[in-house]
Amino acid sequence: MWFAPLRLDLTEKHALAITIFMIVAWITEALPHAVTGIIGCYLFWVLKVVGFEAAFSGFADQTPWFLFGAGLIGMMATKSGLARRLAYMVMANVGAGYSRLLLGFILSSFLLTFLVPSGIACVIIMAAVAVGCNGTSLGSGAAATSDAASLSR
Repeated sequence: MWFAPLRLDLTEKHALAITIFMIVAWITEALPHAVTGIIGCYLFWVLKVVGFEAAFSGFADQTPWFLFGAGLIGMMATKSGLARRLAYMVMANVGAGYSRLLLGFILSSFLLTFLVPSGIACVIIMAAVAVGCNGTSLGSGAAATSDAASLSR
């Protein structure tokens, strides 16, 4: 791109070359997408196409880090068994039928909004609980209910 007979400033040629490199790398998947993005941000900064703040502004935004943290909370709930315990508690209190489980999840989500006011984080946590509910199966009878009640303590 530097040698193309275009009447562009050197900075504009750098920007065009970096952009074409990133597009080709994403299409061909020669590098992982995240690595291509980081390299592109780095090249925009090193070749002085834009300043550091503009090149890496996407990493300074709160939204991706918030979603990353909410995903980690969901993973921790799944790994620690908390999601499965909450699923057992919901199933023990409302029953194992579809409509009753749905009611239990709605009520649990409503109560969770007082602790976690963000809707996205609440959805991620409830998704972990729903995945935990997928692995549980309560039989009928008092024995299964008492087993579920003992797990929820």
